Amino acid sequence: NCSKNCSKTVFVLISILSVSRIEALNPLISSWKNLIDSNDFLEPPSCDSLYSEQVEIADKVSNDLINQGWETTDGTMIFTSGHAFGNNPESVYGFMFFHGVPLFQMSDTDAIMWLGCTPPNLEYFSMRSYMFSEALKPYPLRIDSEFPIFASLGDSINNLRFNSSGGSISPNNLNRTSGLIISANLPTSQIITDSLLSNGFPEDSMNYDWMPSAMLNMSDAPHTPFDGRLIQEAYQMLFRVSIFHNQNDFERYTKSAFPIRMFHPPSNITKNLAPIPNQITKGTGTNENDYLNDFNSLTSDMIDYWQNNDDEKSKCIVSRQIQLYPIDIEGILNCIPNGIACGGDNRDAA
Repeated sequence: NCSKNCSKTVFVLISILSVSRIEALNPLISSWKNLIDSNDFLEPPSCDSLYSEQVEIADKVSNDLINQGWETTDGTMIFTSGHAFGNNPESVYGFMFFHGVPLFQMSDTDAIMWLGCTPPNLEYFSMRSYMFSEALKPYPLRIDSEFPIFASLGDSINNLRFNSSGGSISPNNLNRTSGLIISANLPTSQIITDSLLSNGFPEDSMNYDWMPSAMLNMSDAPHTPFDGRLIQEAYQMLFRVSIFHNQNDFERYTKSAFPIRMFHPPSNITKNLAPIPNQITKGTGTNENDYLNDFNSLTSDMIDYWQNNDDEKSKCIVSRQIQLYPIDIEGILNCIPNGIACGGDNRDAA
């Protein structure tokens, strides 16, 4: 029987141990909504284009499409440090929030658009969409697992191939005007791109995150807010930024709230769905499985510490060995076809 304070401690410790449990769902949704409603965020930074100019272009694109019968849903992308699912401690992660939570649903003709500046000098950044929870399986628990599937939908677009007004390779593409469109439908993305270019967005500065709808069960009712109880698939976008060269740049960029928009085209839009992506050829290097023994030893020592601690709060810790996800499993190759949890896979970390 845990006190109120003890329960709060358990929630934090569970997150540290990368355990996703049903009792953490309500506090998570509540904390997400409190986070997105706070007034502590900064206006996104300018680069070779002003933030006000980026917003003006986004507004013009929205107006163009609304005049053609489209609908829009506003959202926000904000950054938070990783505390669960084995997130890299040196990174912070941008999440796209709609209706107050960092999970969203889309039909196969919808699209999400982000316009902004790429990060200033740093070692790494990337963007990629994920299937976070599967259709017909209650979020966040799978029938056969305590973990959501959390599977990538293809390779990340990273700083070595991220289009911007300064080119597509770091360091030339750092602190430059750029954009991202997430969609499963090629015509949807093309219509948005055409509107962007006609309204002055820099040519060759857009990036495309294609969702392989043939492997998914994309919602036919994307306007319904995701509240953690729906049984349709839920998706997530991760914007990883890591190892800034300047702490002030880090603070300025990651404390900003970037506006994003989801577009819902009319039902008569042409469908030409993106194919399942071909994965790029893997590089060589040290696989994280080589550190499995050290990881298991560290985990065991941590659990022993909390079990033997006389502090009353420590008695509430979940006492079980945590399994390290094989880092070489991948969303579209392994996890989605076989229905296994991927743990937020990302080839860039393999």
